[in-house]
Amino acid sequence: MELYTIARMAKLLSIPESTARYWRDRHSEHLPYIRSGRKRHYKKEALEALRLVAEMAKRNLTAEEIKIENKVRLLVK
Repeated sequence: MELYTIARMAKLLSIPESTARYWRDRHSEHLPYIRSGRKRHYKKEALEALRLVAEMAKRNLTAEEIKIENKVRLLVK
């Protein structure tokens, strides 16, 4: 299983690390991770969830709208 740090996910998504951390804090319930000491390592599902958040943010959705859309997506799956 491949795991990612928040810095690696930010790099893969071509977004600033600070933005990735902000989104992580706002949408943590959709970003599964594994703790390794003080560090968090994220699963591929977290990378895809962060990619969706990035896409929604580009469409100028608010943080609340993003949360609602993510909940709907989880219900559909």
